[in-house]
Amino acid sequence: MRERSNTLLSRVPKDLLVLLVILLSSSASFGLGMLTERETTAKKGSEGFKIEQTPLTAHSGELPAAAYAASSGASPQAEIVSPATTGKYVASKHGKRYYLPSCSGAARIKDSNKIWFATVEDAQKAGLTPADNCDGL
Repeated sequence: MRERSNTLLSRVPKDLLVLLVILLSSSASFGLGMLTERETTAKKGSEGFKIEQTPLTAHSGELPAAAYAASSGASPQAEIVSPATTGKYVASKHGKRYYLPSCSGAARIKDSNKIWFATVEDAQKAGLTPADNCDGL
């Protein structure tokens, strides 16, 4: 068995063997590091990070003034879709335009300032107009 392994190893270039040893040892080190991190996190009682969605509520002054005038007597809260539900259109609390979530303008709105609408009609009732630079509106 020893002779067979020596003959096999003698056929393989030494550079390849060195490369394999480096790859295997670095992979093993990375794996051990990941296991250690998981173990220490579990010992601390931490669950890691959580992503939570909190409902959005409208307070006085959070929506554009036109939203209150255009709401035709309904409270502005009736037109806002909670982030927990999938809104198709997004706007800023202080803005005048609405966007698709995939538009670059929507990405520039802070999460704390985002308001969501289920339909175009809801956004227009709030006094918003479609963004000019957002394809698909």
